[in-house]
Amino acid sequence: ATGYEMLHGIAVGYGMLVECKISELLGILPSTAFETICKTLQHFGIYGEDLSVFVIKEIIAITKHDKKNRNNNVRYVLLKEPGKVYVKQRSYAHAVPDVIVREAFESIIA
Repeated sequence: ATGYEMLHGIAVGYGMLVECKISELLGILPSTAFETICKTLQHFGIYGEDLSVFVIKEIIAITKHDKKNRNNNVRYVLLKEPGKVYVKQRSYAHAVPDVIVREAFESIIA
């Protein structure tokens, strides 16, 4: 999405931010934990409002090519608390509808 101008670690941090918001919206991650994660990421220069330069439709289209996808389902690693991945049916990555991803993205930049 940035033409490889953003450092990979920073891009991963933004992805973590969105995945954590998805986790919160799905009721997996408590809101207080989401806020803690946001503050931690800010120490590395990762702020949600910076995502406003991206078009969510384009970001979602790019995620369709991620290596974690299965059977045309975009899958995300979700957290149940900082440092603890949500595992269901022995899976660490979970299909999330685009509408939830959009909601997470939009609420982060608001």
